[in-house]
Amino acid sequence: MTLTNAQLKQLRSQLEEELSDIRDRLDHTDGYGLDDSLETTTDELSNYDNHPGDIGSEVFERGKDLALREHDSIRMAEIDAAMERMEDGTYGVCQHCGTEISFARLQAEPAANYCVDCREEADEREVQANRPVEENFLYPGFGRSDLDNNDEDYNGFDGEDAWQKVAVFGTSTTNEDNPDYTGNEVQHNYIDADERIGYVEDLEGFLIADMHGNPVAPGFVRNEPYRRAFEEAGDSRDV
Repeated sequence: MTLTNAQLKQLRSQLEEELSDIRDRLDHTDGYGLDDSLETTTDELSNYDNHPGDIGSEVFERGKDLALREHDSIRMAEIDAAMERMEDGTYGVCQHCGTEISFARLQAEPAANYCVDCREEADEREVQANRPVEENFLYPGFGRSDLDNNDEDYNGFDGEDAWQKVAVFGTSTTNEDNPDYTGNEVQHNYIDADERIGYVEDLEGFLIADMHGNPVAPGFVRNEPYRRAFEEAGDSRDV
């Protein structure tokens, strides 16, 4: 179905009328309530001596006015693009699949550049791709402060190590939530709880020596590396 001259004229008229309204609002900031400063609208000499909550409603309204002005600016660009397509003969054709956009859709949205199906697909992709920037720091765990896996093989104290130091004293995860829990001893339930920190081999973790490497009585400490070393060796003694 090709748009008739009468249909094009009607759609152009809709676009021009909406464009005129937007330009009127953009030319007069009072159309968004931005002519007066926040101090004037709140009858305050200054906003800096107030608690932010005292003018929360006013700040919200000012933010909304700014968002409306930005929305009108974006909408004006869409209308200008639609009128350019009218001039070059590509108006009413989906820019993605190349099929004709129905007149009913153009009546409802004269600046449309996608058919209904392609618009729905584009909206779905936008929702999936337009994620909050904060999510970049949620995975992997500890975000930018987790430096164990960087290109330079960083081995210093980072965010993950800080969390492990605190998690030793307990987390919201219980032993029963741990699939490896045997019910015999307390097990730490956090990321890399069995990681060797400060030593490479378990033997280095429980032997006690002075600064010259000489054994110091009693020569060892019954800690986690001590227990794990005997378990790995298959020793059945009471460690």
